[in-house]
Amino acid sequence: MTALENGMSPGTPQGLTKAQGRDSPPFDEAREGDLVFSRGKDRRHSNHRNDKAAVREEGDRARAARGKRRLNFWTIDRVAAALENAIHTREPNTPPEIRGITTDSRAVSSGQLFVALVGEKFDGHDFLESAIAQGASAIVVSRPSAKDYGVTVFRVPDTLVALGQLGNFWRRAWGGPIVMVAGSNGKTTTKDIIRSALGRSMKVHATTGNLNNRIGVPLTLLAIPSDCEIAVVEAGTNIPGEVAILRDIIDPDISVITSIGEEHLEGLGDLEGVLREEASAFDGVRIAIAPSAQPEVGAAARSRAVEVVEAGLDQGDVKADSWSIAPDGSGAITLGHVRASAAP
Repeated sequence: MTALENGMSPGTPQGLTKAQGRDSPPFDEAREGDLVFSRGKDRRHSNHRNDKAAVREEGDRARAARGKRRLNFWTIDRVAAALENAIHTREPNTPPEIRGITTDSRAVSSGQLFVALVGEKFDGHDFLESAIAQGASAIVVSRPSAKDYGVTVFRVPDTLVALGQLGNFWRRAWGGPIVMVAGSNGKTTTKDIIRSALGRSMKVHATTGNLNNRIGVPLTLLAIPSDCEIAVVEAGTNIPGEVAILRDIIDPDISVITSIGEEHLEGLGDLEGVLREEASAFDGVRIAIAPSAQPEVGAAARSRAVEVVEAGLDQGDVKADSWSIAPDGSGAITLGHVRASAAP
């Protein structure tokens, strides 16, 4: 069973036609204000591996980036399509449009969808009334209740899985390329360097702060602007299987693993366990980028990705022309005509 099958939907999201997939908006007709994407081929083989010939051409991406800015992508119907297994109780007076998605009851604004997450020290269900009082027009819950909240309610088995489904749904509707950054060390610095390099000629959206887990990654995807040209998304792990779940939510075109080291050994066991966990970021991607200093990572990638590139500071298929690290921990790297830097 894949991570998507265990709570996520593989392939084309419900509500999108087979011909649309990631290359056009869900539903056959675009509404006024929607970002209209060009149609393209299905990117995956039957075994969910990416096909070189099926990768969308650069011209398609450019046309998507020049499309109309959407006003409000989300509607009650689109949330229902994303949460295909939800029990949906629609309040007749609920407006059809959703003005955003949030998990923070303190930051809810009028017309938003509130997802009631459950953690070790908090339970979003305790703040449903507060969220509704602040203007939430719909809620996602995992606990049954006979109470009439006066808003549309989506009841799901797990609200954390539901948040991932919502993030993945918008990711596929937006349809642009994503670089996923995983690994034991240096993820944030690598993400910042990639963002800096790409930002010289493209509009880039990237992970902020430490939003690299099963809450932060969907929120990062949901924040991708409709006219963004490429996204860089960081993914971390604390338990076995988390990288695979995040990869399925992100659906990356390129995956980068920075390094393999002794991280979370209480859950992952040993370095072999860390390698197995992190290497799942490469499953089905068009391009895998592995550290040349650790050839075992590249070896793991070759059975998972269409193409593997080994990169490093001093050796590899791609290597730096020059690089430096300052005493304060900031760094800079030059490759060809591109110079990128990262703060400590």
